[in-house]
Amino acid sequence: PKLDHYSIDIDRSKNSLTIKFRANVAGETACVALKGDFANIGDRPSAEQVYLQHDSSSVDAAGCKTITDITSDTNACTITGLHPNTSYSVF
Repeated sequence: PKLDHYSIDIDRSKNSLTIKFRANVAGETACVALKGDFANIGDRPSAEQVYLQHDSSSVDAAGCKTITDITSDTNACTITGLHPNTSYSVF
């Protein structure tokens, strides 16, 4: 699904981030946070890999899944286990 009207809250004390969003499709939404910027599209994980919470090499990654409600602006997914002072890309 496409995420509309999203925001990202970072909690440095818990090494986590929460993505709050409105979805345009009801169902389940998955996200992963991977170290780096992934400028090369070929290095980005597929939708299936994101759903399985893997990187593009099918190695476990920090991620989350949530059931989405299209009538709500308060869908949220929290990714934990992140490292301080590290750049991540979220898919």
